[in-house]
Amino acid sequence: MSYQSIFKSLYISRQFNDVDKVFSQVKSRNVELEPGVYVSIMHSYIVSKKPQKEFFIFKELGCEIGAEICNLLLAALSSEGSL
Repeated sequence: MSYQSIFKSLYISRQFNDVDKVFSQVKSRNVELEPGVYVSIMHSYIVSKKPQKEFFIFKELGCEIGAEICNLLLAALSSEGSL
């Protein structure tokens, strides 16, 4: 099972705390993820109203993840009052 399928499954089942746990494990093991996996993680953070965590990922990747997710991040940060 790939990390992409794990994160997508957690996102679909709305298990956002588990997204944090798995992502922490990935980071501690220095695992390289495809940009699509980061998009799934960022979508989870948007839905769970954690735009600061999403911004952390964005800082690592920049807009390599695409304009759509960048716009979602800006909207989430703006609605939180962080801009």
